[in-house]
Amino acid sequence: MKAATKQQRRLYWALVNRLREVAEFDEDSRRAVTGRVCGVQSTKALPRADMKRLIAEIRRLCEAHHVRLPRRRDPWRPSPGIRPTKKQTAWVAELERRLGWAGEPGRLQGFIRRTFRGFRSNLEDLTRREMSVLITALEAERNSQVAGKAQMERPDRASHAEAPDSPQFRYIAGGIPT
Repeated sequence: MKAATKQQRRLYWALVNRLREVAEFDEDSRRAVTGRVCGVQSTKALPRADMKRLIAEIRRLCEAHHVRLPRRRDPWRPSPGIRPTKKQTAWVAELERRLGWAGEPGRLQGFIRRTFRGFRSNLEDLTRREMSVLITALEAERNSQVAGKAQMERPDRASHAEAPDSPQFRYIAGGIPT
């Protein structure tokens, strides 16, 4: 049996505290409900399944006393506390402009999909941490783009127009440069 999770404990105490505000739900009442539902008075060592049953009972009591319950959030949407900052969003827009993707929203969406392996595809769905990962990936893409242009513009790089008997070509082909 695995112990109750941290999220279960937080939810349990949030419900108990809300119930205390509206109804006469003191420590003895809480322990009585815990004993009736789980067979023990303490929640410290409750397994996950018992904690789940206890939370359901506390929810039922909250609804009976018309206590407003915490809303369950959509797990695919980031909560307000972990949304990307304005600075992160602005930097992504700047990197998008520098990469030349400003007029093509599909480019950024495809890059996001590729970066997060299909789990995310829109900028609005990203959390603060995922936005940091995206910024790092976009910066790497920009650096590789700049490095590629610099590599193509190097004067010592053999171009396609050079003759096969040039020193660079002979060295690459296995000959000794003269």
